Amino acid sequence: MTPVRRRFASLAWATALVAGLTMAPAAAQDAANGYRLYTFTTELKGTTQSCVSCHGTNPRMPPNAMLGIPSINPACGRSDWPVGTAHALKGLCNIGPTATQSDALLRLTIGLAFPQMAPFSVLMPQERADIAAFLLATHLNTPVPVARPEYRLEPAATATITVDFGTASGGASAQRVVYFVNAGDWPMRIDPGFVAESTAISGVNAARFSVSSTVPAGETACAANGSLSGGGRCALTLTFSPQAADPANASLAAALTIRSNGGAGVSQLNLVGRRTAVAAPTLTLNPAATSINVGTTPVGTTVTAAPVTVTNTGTLGLTFTSIAIGGANAAEFERLTGGSHCVTNTAVPMGGGNCTLQFRFSPPAGASGTRTATVTLVSNAPDSPRTLTLTGSVGTVTPQIAFGTTSNANQAFLRLQASAVATAESGVVTIRNLGTAGAPTLTVTNIELVSGAPVFAIAPGSACLSAPLAPGQSCTVNVTYTAPDMAVPHTGSLRVTSNGRTTGGADSPHTVILEGTVLIPGSGATTARALEAPPIMRFPNTPTNVQSAAERVMINNVGAAALTVQARLAAGTASDFSVLNNCTSVAVGGSCYLDIRFRPRGEGVRSDTLSLVYNGGSLPPIQMSGTGQAANLVGEGAGGGALSIAWLLLLSIGTLAATAIRRHR
Repeated sequence: MTPVRRRFASLAWATALVAGLTMAPAAAQDAANGYRLYTFTTELKGTTQSCVSCHGTNPRMPPNAMLGIPSINPACGRSDWPVGTAHALKGLCNIGPTATQSDALLRLTIGLAFPQMAPFSVLMPQERADIAAFLLATHLNTPVPVARPEYRLEPAATATITVDFGTASGGASAQRVVYFVNAGDWPMRIDPGFVAESTAISGVNAARFSVSSTVPAGETACAANGSLSGGGRCALTLTFSPQAADPANASLAAALTIRSNGGAGVSQLNLVGRRTAVAAPTLTLNPAATSINVGTTPVGTTVTAAPVTVTNTGTLGLTFTSIAIGGANAAEFERLTGGSHCVTNTAVPMGGGNCTLQFRFSPPAGASGTRTATVTLVSNAPDSPRTLTLTGSVGTVTPQIAFGTTSNANQAFLRLQASAVATAESGVVTIRNLGTAGAPTLTVTNIELVSGAPVFAIAPGSACLSAPLAPGQSCTVNVTYTAPDMAVPHTGSLRVTSNGRTTGGADSPHTVILEGTVLIPGSGATTARALEAPPIMRFPNTPTNVQSAAERVMINNVGAAALTVQARLAAGTASDFSVLNNCTSVAVGGSCYLDIRFRPRGEGVRSDTLSLVYNGGSLPPIQMSGTGQAANLVGEGAGGGALSIAWLLLLSIGTLAATAIRRHR
């Protein structure tokens, strides 16, 4: 079928449809409702477009007039109307002033039959008839009465879409009387479901706004089914009530909605207000807790909690009117005073001023278990009163002891490296009381060298034995190492007796491992060339602070002069690895070995690099690694103790040359 034939087929179908409609009993046509459907098709029927969006508010006016002469093709930017097709309603112009409702409905139906008009298929027959009545009235220049809803504020006589309540302080309120007006000339009726006090307000901050039917004398309150004649109005009283917790000067928004038979059917009024910024203090606690554990102490003694800092970052001084301790065991707790401690009736300065709250716990005879009390802070802060819970326990407390050394800050292991045989090297063992304020003191009763003398020695006069250590304090023990020979490493141990217990639960006495090595200086300034990639040495998984079996590296002197090898660990005395160097002097054609051991200072993967420098150059570095584990988890690690491939390095400069082979010992 050609486009022209398809068009006439559509017209024939539309004509038959209208014929069927016109043979049915005629219903009263409502031109006013037709105006609403024409103007608010999208809002009332849910279409993607409305008639007015394409044809404008007056169907007689260009550029896309429904009743006038201009072409339909520009309508809404579309150009797919069949060539030569004029809008069906333009036929009313040909009929002239004698056109009837049937003429208007026929031509509207023909127009709606085009595929482009499919979105308007949702219009019911009566609604199409109403639109036709509106178009006919427009064609005949007959006024169409309409209801036009709008909101107004006194004394303005024009419509408004927003009511701004300005600012109000938290706890106060602001009121405005709003009028719902019928600006048209057709009666307007409010929806029967309207309930001013409960259904009218919506939005994010709806709780900050309220509606009342109490209106000024002489005014009628808006109500369900209320009828407003043309120019009539009803009133509502709106109240804005911000709260102290609302952000200062931030806009709080909601909306008033009234449904009616006017306009699009839904009339919305935007509501906005702000809370006035009022000078006020703040009360911030650091640590930010709601409870304080004062500590544990035996009956008849006292323990003091760490202080809590109160800071005022507000815009007004913070004043406590009461700081009271109450609760079941209130008599066993006490608030410290004086100095920087908080007091009542004296303002903490605004903008960062602070004071401290600190409490002590003194359980009396007969007390046992956990004791509690509450502290109530009453102030001029907006969130007053604040409550803190105090907790104290009755019992014996063991101090927490910890060790560190010059070579390892957090382990009971001291490694010293002397510059030469018979040259003394000093190191330090540090003993710490890890307790916090209120914890018991740590008392060291004995420090002795259990093994390793006279290579290792304890310097006299350690302060650790002179006085107990308060929580957070530490003391030191000086240890000297003097290597008698090159049979390194030299080992020893230090035993410390105290009333302390480690964080791992180990009671006294505690042992500090000592280890000493000697640095063997090298000579020569020549370089060497490696024939293969540097090796990798992996050790079995080993318990922390336990020394592994040795991995042996054999070195052959294939040069023409005596060989001296120096072993260097990249991490120095902080290394988890140690080297026993037996290669201080190797004759031509001779061999020697280095024994390497792994002593992990902590759990997890540990690594270091061993460099071998000799008086004719250097051997490739050895990348060493191992995993430290808790005693009950130790097992053979991946590739433990075995090289991925055997390796051989040959270096030759002048008359000096060396090869090195690593063996698992």
